[in-house]
Amino acid sequence: IGSDAFSPLTPSQITRKPGAAAPLSATNFDVLSDRGGVKRRRIEREWTYTEDDGTEYEGKGKFETYVFLPEGEVKGCAVFMHGFSQYTLAYRETLLRVAKKANIAIISPETGITSGIVLGELLSKPLELIKDRNRAQFVLQRALSEDAKQCIRMVMDGEEVFKDLKIKKNTPLGVCGHSMGGGLSFPVAAEFQRINYVFTMAPAAGVPQFDPISNGVEKRTVANSMLLAGSCDLIARPTNVMEISQKSNEKKKNSSTFVEIKGGLHTGFEDELVITRIPLDRIIVLVFGFNAILDLIALAFAGFLRTNTGQLEGSELLMEFFFDKMANGRKVDPNAADIYLKDNLDNLKWYNKFNITNV
Repeated sequence: IGSDAFSPLTPSQITRKPGAAAPLSATNFDVLSDRGGVKRRRIEREWTYTEDDGTEYEGKGKFETYVFLPEGEVKGCAVFMHGFSQYTLAYRETLLRVAKKANIAIISPETGITSGIVLGELLSKPLELIKDRNRAQFVLQRALSEDAKQCIRMVMDGEEVFKDLKIKKNTPLGVCGHSMGGGLSFPVAAEFQRINYVFTMAPAAGVPQFDPISNGVEKRTVANSMLLAGSCDLIARPTNVMEISQKSNEKKKNSSTFVEIKGGLHTGFEDELVITRIPLDRIIVLVFGFNAILDLIALAFAGFLRTNTGQLEGSELLMEFFFDKMANGRKVDPNAADIYLKDNLDNLKWYNKFNITNV
């Protein structure tokens, strides 16, 4: 449970020697085989989460990460967190493009609902699920956010797992995510004084312990954030997303940019529709067999309509604009973002769907 079922593992373990003085890597990790040119690492967890009542939970086992790299120098680093039922696969093409265009590394923890640390705990305590309907989301949000924070700490400490990939310890840092991962971006960023860039797509609040306002913005407001929302999104409603941006600007003037996309959907930020790591079309074949060919055609057509709106293309452009500013230590200006979008988005009708403002 929790490993990538579609990729062979060829680990090359690097471990800490007992008594060694000031090692480059204080954490055990495995070098896994690349997948589609994307680096993969499996890292031993070294974190403890303390609940409001003082109860401590120790993260155990290992988690996988995908690391998207530019072709040249790594000028910055962002940690990406996925949605509730997704993994990195759903955003793969976007992250590849942004890493190359903005010259940054993007680290994406593969901690999801089927990971051992999540599923194992849920199955071992079934009564907790009955007593608390938010339990599954809490366990997942805790694991994903803590794994993301561990990645950030390892970059900041110059640990070998990321240093080997030319990610420097003093590189500019940011956080980004979609849906649940977008909501988690604010509490995660609030933990690190060095992080002043947060980019989110349809950020969803999740459970109260990880609320993006009370446990994020109100604890520490980053200097630059950009929040994207689809006008037709029923999960991360535009009014709720805008509230995060408004609160950010109240705490720190002109720090947050809100982008509403006319006709935008919650899934419109995904390259591919997946359930966990499995593409939706593959699930249809497995469940219904070859006779579902008409369903596949219908799904392909629906996918064309979903992605042929400019939402994904425009969002990618804004993401690369945002992280280019981070890599160069510059302020994110909504007017400059609007100009960049207009100059680089092929279809003027698509450009007109994006309303970029400081709210």
